[in-house]
Amino acid sequence: MINIARFGRRGILATTLLTLCVLAVSFNNCSGGYKPLDVRSQSSDDTNSNLQDFACESKAGWEVSYKFKGYNGTASQTFSPLIFVDSNDEIYVGSIGIDSGGTSAEFFIHHSTDHGATWRKSVVENGLGANSFTGFLGSFGNGLYLAGSAVTSGSRYWVVYRSQDKGQSWSRVLEYQGTAGDQKAFGHAMGVDSQGSIYSVGGATLGGRDTWIVRKSATGLAGTWNNVDAFNLSASSTEERATSFAKGLDGTLYVGGFAKDGAASALLRRSSDNGATWTTIDNFQVTPGKDTYGGLVYVTPTGTIFFGAAGIDATGTPHWIIRRSLNNGTSWSIVDDFTGPLITSAYSSPHSLHMDAFGNLYATAFGDAIRMSFDGGTTWTMVSTATSNTHFQGLGSDSSGNIFSSGSASAGVDNTIAKYTVAHPQKFSETCLAKSTSKHLVSGTISEFTPKYELWSDGAEKKRWIYLPKGSTIDNSDNSKWKFPVGTQIWKEFSRDGKKIETRLLIKVNSGTGPGAWEFVTYKWRADGTDAILFLDGEKNALLTQHDIVAVNRCTTCHAGASDFPLGLDALQLSQNNKFKLNSSFFSNPSNQVFEIQGSATSKAALGYIHANCGSCHNPNGSAKGLGLNFSHNLDATSLETENFYIATVNKSNLSGSIYVSPKNSQGSLIRNRMSVRTPTGTPAIAPGSNPPASVRQMPSLGTDELDPLGLQVIENWIHELP
Repeated sequence: MINIARFGRRGILATTLLTLCVLAVSFNNCSGGYKPLDVRSQSSDDTNSNLQDFACESKAGWEVSYKFKGYNGTASQTFSPLIFVDSNDEIYVGSIGIDSGGTSAEFFIHHSTDHGATWRKSVVENGLGANSFTGFLGSFGNGLYLAGSAVTSGSRYWVVYRSQDKGQSWSRVLEYQGTAGDQKAFGHAMGVDSQGSIYSVGGATLGGRDTWIVRKSATGLAGTWNNVDAFNLSASSTEERATSFAKGLDGTLYVGGFAKDGAASALLRRSSDNGATWTTIDNFQVTPGKDTYGGLVYVTPTGTIFFGAAGIDATGTPHWIIRRSLNNGTSWSIVDDFTGPLITSAYSSPHSLHMDAFGNLYATAFGDAIRMSFDGGTTWTMVSTATSNTHFQGLGSDSSGNIFSSGSASAGVDNTIAKYTVAHPQKFSETCLAKSTSKHLVSGTISEFTPKYELWSDGAEKKRWIYLPKGSTIDNSDNSKWKFPVGTQIWKEFSRDGKKIETRLLIKVNSGTGPGAWEFVTYKWRADGTDAILFLDGEKNALLTQHDIVAVNRCTTCHAGASDFPLGLDALQLSQNNKFKLNSSFFSNPSNQVFEIQGSATSKAALGYIHANCGSCHNPNGSAKGLGLNFSHNLDATSLETENFYIATVNKSNLSGSIYVSPKNSQGSLIRNRMSVRTPTGTPAIAPGSNPPASVRQMPSLGTDELDPLGLQVIENWIHELP
């Protein structure tokens, strides 16, 4: 079985993932992942609680979008390594099918214009040799392109096909052999430069040697292609091939692949002049003298470069490697070094790397592995297991966050295009809360709540609601680490100047904790207040107010430090809440115990404010954990002096010698001073332990542009009360 979990958004929060079941297995029978909530009969009685649960039912999860066999629909081996989703959310899947006799093949694509509900097949070319393969599918200004290696009449060609009618008909625009009769003419990736010229990268035989080649055309038409990089690592290298292409934000071109001189190395080459000249910027082996094959180069929308490879260490163990550069390839670091039963050889290098609309990064490999990062590639997790008959390679997503996956299937097995449908609807009016409130059912399993200590949001008014599936509870067996049941939905509404601006929605979609277990989206309200529409990007001064909508892909920065993921829902915040009580049936262990901050009323107000506004990042699991500060409330504190914030700050200083909290001296306290300013947009991030000038030292660092005068006064009062 293949399980894919979809985790949070880039550094960020975000979407999440669940369970992807293999092709030959019903997705409704997935184990260990999210299943739709029970559908209850809809009653005509608007007060019936069953109706509320019906409205809150979620249908998120993986499903088989389409099944097919390869060559002419016969029982054959099928490879579908390519997915491309265009700007209109039209989906293309590129495949090669081999006939049941294993002698003939065809290139074909499937095209969907309705988010994977229906598919149309178009044949690119048939009658090819069984050793043909596809390597790229994508769109440039003048058409849709498919690249690969085609065996025709026993001879191999590097080929590129173009379609100008959305894949219905195709023509060859590149047919290349480095040397007549070349059996190593391989076309892999394609791309475009800042001037609109088109590139195809691969390998061929030149001068009797296997050669890394980059070809370029100003128009993409037949007869217009020329080699702009024909590279050999050394005079003794025996096998070289370019396999991937990417363009940086500044127009720099990157081509990844491998070269073999004794042992293979993963190579990355760069051109800063639209392909005129090239230099090698990464030449990497897992272990010197052992094979390492480069597979993929990818540049994110923020300019981070990733390079995937796989290699053998000194003990013969294969490693899946992802390297990252934050400075245009000047220096590199390994951010993922994975070994396991799915990584079977040095050829198990990343096949595709993809970032979805929420900033989640996905990587697939020939070793049937799918790995994923929700924090911009800093940490990666395994989210797949494999079957012997079905393997996944291609990944793509549409603007709504739906994920599509394709791969390969053994002879006689249906190949499948799988779709993950996100839990969140496109409009607020379609959400559980809206459907329930329209029938006056905000009661029972939906409850409004208010945390005791509010997060400052530039003066916005806020309302919050939570839904728990019928019969479920919040696991509070450890009151410092609440765990929410699958199917939980939480809303937070922001209003400013009498206008609803945004409503955020969190949905628990699998049984884990943290960003990987939740989907998180925002709905921006229409100016007339009639509805709110899914809105993933940030916006300054939304609806002509002073309220800023934070981009969804930045939410993990704060939320990742929570015990599960939601903020404002913990034992301290709800201990004395009059609408959502700890002694209610919402909890696995109802209790009348009251949790509160130790010390005077001034201490409670100040440390409660810090817990709500600073504790989510400044804790051992938060985004600021590198500073070693813990500002979240500890439930076992017995005095003010045993509170986490007191221990971390009072008469303690940072590396620059600035005191965090200096009793009786608020002006000399770094905590107060960081709270008292707001950082201009575009100011560089604060280095850990540094003492930057006042213009760059805002805290909290996200989600607020305006000072909180009351909050600042609360902190100053506490500092002056300290002995």
